Amino acid sequence: MTELAFPLATKLIEKLGSITSEQICLAWCVKADLKKLQRTMSIIKDVLLDAEQKQEHNQQIRSWLRQLKDVFLDAEDLLDEFECEALQRQVVETVHGTTIKVIGRESEKEKIVNLLMQQGDDDQSGNSNNKVSVIPVVGIGGLGKTTLTKCVYDDKRVVGHFELRMRASVPVDFELTRLTRLILGSASNTVISDKLTQDILQGRLREALKDKKFLLVLDDVWNDDALKWSQLRDLVTEGAKSGSKILVTTRNISVASIMGTIPTNINLEFLSFEECLSLFVECAFKEGHDKQYPNLFEMGKDIVRKCRGVPLAVKTLGSQLYSKTDEREWKLVRDSEIWKLEREGSGHILPALKLSYTQLPPHLRQCLAYCSHLRKDMIGFNSCQLIRYWMAHGILDQSRVHGNMELEDIGELYFKDLWARSFFQNVIDYHVLYEFDMHDLIHDLVQSVAQGEGFTLKSANTKDISENVRHLTFLEGGQNVSTTLQKLNKVRTMFITSVAKSHGFPETFEISGLEL
Repeated sequence: MTELAFPLATKLIEKLGSITSEQICLAWCVKADLKKLQRTMSIIKDVLLDAEQKQEHNQQIRSWLRQLKDVFLDAEDLLDEFECEALQRQVVETVHGTTIKVIGRESEKEKIVNLLMQQGDDDQSGNSNNKVSVIPVVGIGGLGKTTLTKCVYDDKRVVGHFELRMRASVPVDFELTRLTRLILGSASNTVISDKLTQDILQGRLREALKDKKFLLVLDDVWNDDALKWSQLRDLVTEGAKSGSKILVTTRNISVASIMGTIPTNINLEFLSFEECLSLFVECAFKEGHDKQYPNLFEMGKDIVRKCRGVPLAVKTLGSQLYSKTDEREWKLVRDSEIWKLEREGSGHILPALKLSYTQLPPHLRQCLAYCSHLRKDMIGFNSCQLIRYWMAHGILDQSRVHGNMELEDIGELYFKDLWARSFFQNVIDYHVLYEFDMHDLIHDLVQSVAQGEGFTLKSANTKDISENVRHLTFLEGGQNVSTTLQKLNKVRTMFITSVAKSHGFPETFEISGLEL
C-alpha cells in the first residue's frame, strides 16, 4: 500500500492550507510550524511519484515509502484531532471547578430573558421601522454586568430563541472598524484579519446577519457618541429579522439613554450583605468548611462588610482566601491598612483589589504585573502567548517547583493559580491553551502596579511617551516613530499591530535593551 503516500501527501497539503488549519494555528500558536510543514510536504510530494515508480526494484525506497505513509497518517490524525478540539470548544468558566452562579441577580436575569424573548413589541424608541430592540444594563464597575449578561447569553431559553448569538467587548473609542471585526468574528466563530477594509467587513457582517433573528451583546460601552452608535445600529439592523435584540452593558447613563429603546434600563444596584456573604462563602470555603471553621466565618463577615456590596471585590478576596485555614492569614486581610485607601474613581473596589494583589506570593505578583501590556479594550487573550511573554522576561522561577518541569508547564501553573484567584475571567479551555479576559478594574489595578511602565500608542502622536516606559504597544505607525524609538533606551518589550505596520511603522530600528 506504499502507493498511497502520494495521495496522502496531497491531502495533507490541502488540509494544512485550509481555513480550518488557519484557525488551528491562530489558536495554538503554531502558525510558523504549520507553514514550515506545508513547505516540507510540498518538497516531499515532488519526489514521491518518481519514488513510487522505482520502489518495485528498490527495497530501500519501498521501506522509506512505507515509513513515510505511516508518518503521513499520524500527521493526518493529529490535524484531525486539532480540528476536533477547535470545533468542540468547551466553555469553562468556573470557580474552583464549579460553574459560576449569578448570586443576587436572579430577578434582573429573568427580566432580561423575558425582554429578549419578546417579539419586537417592546421597542419604545418611537421608530415603527425599528425591528431590533436595544436593552441597556447599567451599573458601576464590579457589579457583575458582564457576568450577568454572560449568564443570560448562555441560558437555554435564549440559545433556543435566537438563530445567531454574538458578543463583543467594545473598544473605548467605539472605533467602528475594530468593532465590526469583533462582531463578525463572534458571528463566524473565527479570527478576522485586521487587514480587511471596513467595506469588506461591513459586507460580510450584513451577509452573516441577513434574515436572521440575532442577539448581539455589546459589553462595556463607554463612548456616548450618538453618530457612531447610529452607524453601527444601521449596519447590524439592515436585513435583520424582527425580534432581534442588542444587549448593552455600560457604566454611563448617557450611553444607555442614547442606545436604549426600552422604557427603563436594567439598573444593577449593590448586592445586599446576605447576598455578598453567600458569594464569599462559595468562593472562600470548601463545602461545609464555613461551619467547620466558625472563627474564619465570622472574620469573613467583617471582610464582606468592607467590600460594600461589590461582587467583584467579594469574589476576588474570597478566591484569595480559598482553602486557607490559618486565622492569621484571614486577620491580615481583615485588618489591612489598605482598607483606608481613598476610593477615587473606582467606587468602593480599589482597596479590595489592591489587597488581593498584595496577598499574592511574590512570583504571582510579578506575573500579574507583567499583564499590564494586555489591552484594556480587548477580549480573548491567549495563555500561550502570555506564558511566552513571561518566559522572555525570565520571571518563571524553576527553582520553586519540584521536579524537572518545563518553563511552559510552570507558566501554565501560574496562569491557573491567577485564574483560581479570579484575576482572569471568561476562561475557555482548549486543552492545549486557555483563552481569557481581564475585568477592566483588574486591568486598572495591574496598570497601577506597573507604575507607568507600559504605554499603548493609539495614534501617530508619540509626544506623550515617557522615557521610562518599558513595555510599548503601537496600534498605529507614524512619521515620528523612528525618532521616538531612539530615545527609549529602557524599553524591554514592544508589540506592533499589523495596522501599525501598514501605517508607516519603520521596518528597522535599534533599541539596546529590547528583549521581545
